[in-house]
Amino acid sequence: IIEDGAFYGTKLKNIGTTENIIEIGNYAFYSLTAINSVSIPTSVTTIGNYAFQNCELVELDLIEGITSVGNNAFEGNAKLVSINFPTTLKSIGVSGFLGCSSLTRVEFKEGITTLDSYAFRQCTNLSYAYITSTVSSLTTTAFDFNHKLVYEVSEGNNTYSAIDGVLFDKAKTTLLSYAKDEISPVYVVHR
Repeated sequence: IIEDGAFYGTKLKNIGTTENIIEIGNYAFYSLTAINSVSIPTSVTTIGNYAFQNCELVELDLIEGITSVGNNAFEGNAKLVSINFPTTLKSIGVSGFLGCSSLTRVEFKEGITTLDSYAFRQCTNLSYAYITSTVSSLTTTAFDFNHKLVYEVSEGNNTYSAIDGVLFDKAKTTLLSYAKDEISPVYVVHR
């Protein structure tokens, strides 16, 4: 385990980790602005709350084996342009990637089930989110304040659907989320 707050407040520039680490603790690399990439060992299953908040990560490869991303784990990584999600990932906690404003696409792999509140809030350049068949819990605020966002939902999803890039429940009777913008903050339902 990389302990809670292990490198918080240090001037660490490179992260070189070894195998046999199963958890990256809360605040482990919090606000290390000199860090722009990280190699997470294949033994890691959990990334703790605030673990990489306010770092300067550009690309993120979440390796197979990771099952959960904690609350605010990658919040504020404004330079993060891409994330590779593993099939083993089951959940992303509250505000997991909040404010990652350089992200343009989020494509989950089959296996993920839960996207918590504000998971991708204020990712202001996010224009596409693919929701797999396994997602069964997606809060209506998971993608808040993303004015360009278009949803695509796997036809095999039993909980959600999309019409013209707008997120609905499976029956298409309840609108759950759409890209509100400053010009047209109201969604008009067409029959």
